[in-house]
Amino acid sequence: MKSRFALGCAALTALVAIAAACGGADEGELTNPGASGSSGSSSSSGSSGGSSSSGGSSSGGSSSSGGSSSGGSSSSSGSSGSDAGPDASSGTNAFTGAPAFVNQTGGSTLKNAHPFAGGNPTKQACLGCHKPGGGAPTFSFGGSVFKDAAGTMPASSVEVRVRHTSDGSSLLVHTDASGNFFSKTAFTFPAQAGARNAAATSLMAANAPNGDCNGCHNGTTTAFIHVP
Repeated sequence: MKSRFALGCAALTALVAIAAACGGADEGELTNPGASGSSGSSSSSGSSGGSSSSGGSSSGGSSSSGGSSSGGSSSSSGSSGSDAGPDASSGTNAFTGAPAFVNQTGGSTLKNAHPFAGGNPTKQACLGCHKPGGGAPTFSFGGSVFKDAAGTMPASSVEVRVRHTSDGSSLLVHTDASGNFFSKTAFTFPAQAGARNAAATSLMAANAPNGDCNGCHNGTTTAFIHVP
């Protein structure tokens, strides 16, 4: 079943700097600097670093464990809909060259440093604070994934992958129990972006211009990221 999805878009506003915050590296996260051909090795889960405020009022990026990544032959079908589909110009998508789906849950992103209910940064624009000089560890991308378009049911253990539009380099992470994901590994946009579970894949129709996924996918400007 193919589904809608929306990932990636404009940077956000209103920052709330949170001192202290998150630590730890993106364990298990692999990158593939090559453009095509090989499929990445499969992922290991890692807890993600803490987080910190961002976005609207501030918010920590979400966590996700690293998975695998690669750039090469295609391995996943795009979902239908206005915000889903492969890159028609290149015939590739976010999961081109990726290994088979791995059911894995990222480390928890619930942090006391987050000024949100339960310390949960869901739906917050992570890169509002998780950027150089933002008062929190720098993320290359981050956001939240749901099981429904209304954004009421967090989707855990979802793979989220970004693949550079030119050189095919990629990063793959997994959502945590709250449906949040992020990466602290450096990555250059624009990129093809997508999310998938064992049964469905959602792909962005347009290339993501940056990694502040929840900045646009906020349920108002653009639909929440959801699979299916």
